[in-house]
Amino acid sequence: MNVVLWLVAAGALGICEVASRRLGRGWPTAAQIVNRARGHLVGRAVLVVGWVWLGWHVFAR
Repeated sequence: MNVVLWLVAAGALGICEVASRRLGRGWPTAAQIVNRARGHLVGRAVLVVGWVWLGWHVFAR
């Protein structure tokens, strides 16, 4: 189930990236979304937990 949620999140970022490139103004790029999340304590915590989870499940095997 966790993998499905991460795939959904990655897909959403990919869709935002494609939409921002095609539609132009008004749609944030994936980098802008991540930078905005890094600007808040909760966003930073989510990014760190996600990175730890990814490292534990992918790279530690």
